[in-house]
Amino acid sequence: MRTPWFLFASASVLLLIMGASFFVSPSDRPASQPHAVYTSLESTDVGSQATIWLGYSMGLAILAVMAALVWMGVAKMGKLGALGRWLGAGFVCLGLIFTALVTSYARYGAGDQNSFFGGLPAPTAWMLYGLWLFPMLMILVCSLHFERWYFSEEDERSIEALMRSKRVRKD
Repeated sequence: MRTPWFLFASASVLLLIMGASFFVSPSDRPASQPHAVYTSLESTDVGSQATIWLGYSMGLAILAVMAALVWMGVAKMGKLGALGRWLGAGFVCLGLIFTALVTSYARYGAGDQNSFFGGLPAPTAWMLYGLWLFPMLMILVCSLHFERWYFSEEDERSIEALMRSKRVRKD
């Protein structure tokens, strides 16, 4: 049962990050300015680099807590199985997408405001096309293969026996 310890560790890291956030000096309020190339767009000055990376580490810690909670839900007899491994791979991909989002946001705020993808600034594109669409793909894959990955023949036999015993008691 390593998953509860992983949950405890990731929640502890999250608590430390939240505590550290009280000691980071806040940045000035961002001010909106016209974009250097596309004047119809406005861009904002980003906060301090410490705030960005503290928020990034907090986001990864939240993702780790969510992964631990999901793993605790899909574990059978203390083992994750194929479903847990697929979900773990999905959470790693979400972490990588989130890392790409934060690094592109840091670059965007530092002056690289000419990188566009799909008609959107790079950080916004990572948010819409990555962080919003990828979990839908995870849900689709898991829902299509849930029975194959999670239920064994032995599980089905025990459920059928349980249902038979419930029917017998009603009669």
